[in-house]
Amino acid sequence: LSDLGNHLCGYKLSNSGNLLNLLVPAHNWKIVGGWINCSCMVIIQNVVEKQMEYRGSKSVTGCFVLNKPTSHKSVTEKEQRVDGSWYFNSFTSIKKVNKKYLRCTLRSFEINQVKILSNQIRQCSTQTLGTVRSNDLKGYDPWLITGFTDAEGSFIVSVSKYPGARSGWNIQVNFKISLHTKDLPVLKEIQRSLGGVGKIAKAGKDRDSYSFVVSSRKQITTVILPHFDTYPLITQKKADYELFKRIIETMNNQEHLTDLGLQKIINLRASLNLGLSEGLKLAYPNTIPVAKPLVIFKGIPSPQWVAGFVSGEGTFYVVTSESKTEGLNVRLRFIISQDSRDEQLMKSLITFFDCGRCEIAKDGMVYFCVTNFLDNYVKILPFFSKYQLVGIKAKDFEDWYKIASIVKTKAHLTKQGSDQIVKIKAG
Repeated sequence: LSDLGNHLCGYKLSNSGNLLNLLVPAHNWKIVGGWINCSCMVIIQNVVEKQMEYRGSKSVTGCFVLNKPTSHKSVTEKEQRVDGSWYFNSFTSIKKVNKKYLRCTLRSFEINQVKILSNQIRQCSTQTLGTVRSNDLKGYDPWLITGFTDAEGSFIVSVSKYPGARSGWNIQVNFKISLHTKDLPVLKEIQRSLGGVGKIAKAGKDRDSYSFVVSSRKQITTVILPHFDTYPLITQKKADYELFKRIIETMNNQEHLTDLGLQKIINLRASLNLGLSEGLKLAYPNTIPVAKPLVIFKGIPSPQWVAGFVSGEGTFYVVTSESKTEGLNVRLRFIISQDSRDEQLMKSLITFFDCGRCEIAKDGMVYFCVTNFLDNYVKILPFFSKYQLVGIKAKDFEDWYKIASIVKTKAHLTKQGSDQIVKIKAG
């Protein structure tokens, strides 16, 4: 077992009477929760047990290994009060901290036990020593996951012919995020932050990307939907999510097993993403697409949402050019791109960062741009230093930061400084 900490504390129960302090339980500080402790062996017995007063209690016990999930469940057992109560923290998985109680020593297999059981479970704050960092336990901020999904996520419903199904059609639902192979660690961390649901597999024609996919309807219902209901999307992607959610709810009600329910799903699917395939249009000619939910922008909910969104949609540019009079000319650019349907969101970034401007391009995209060096250095750099980006975008920002620092001191005007910038840009 790993090192679990060296702080324990105990309380005397209200019904314990005088402690039977002549019976001392085995207690190995190095393997707290090990068999010696859980078996409650007595290592000191100075008097005859039957001459002593008996008291009863309840004990909640369980064995565990630090950082490793365990199938052992806490068990409440009847015991004989011997030496008070002990309580300590234990990590049974990377996400949860369980509380363990060593309430007394003699178990229910001892004879002559008086069954006066205490309902009192005392808890206290303790300090523990261990190798697990708080950031490792916490995972990504929920708003960061939502922001990243607004940038890169998708909600997919596929309807295909399947003779084995009662209706003749198979409905598959997926929550999906696809990224380049370089960003595989991001997908793994998102998966871990969502409790380990779904799977990650190679994707793309050239197999140069990975996808995190949750296709289990149960996992979508119990994990994905509650997440986005609590930390809602704010781009127009929220409309697709609402349609996706209604399809899931229809399936959970078993309506998809009827012709009427299947048509209801087809009507919803017709308004989701790119609509219906030609095959579905022919199979369901009476389809009436439902009205797509109206998404009204109500403001940016959290700085972490911005960090997640920029991790997907943001770009940190460095443009260099040679000047005969000034040497190397360096310009820093921070740009976020999005479909023009989210123009209000993009314009709100001007107020959020207190700098920049928005430009609408002919290709139907809207761009939030910060091109002023001082704005980038004083406002953009400090923000993303505090609310950190994830994935390759974090590395891009780190290089951008290094170059900005060189320019700030005007070291880029020297041969050494300009060479350093060229080296950083080359990666």
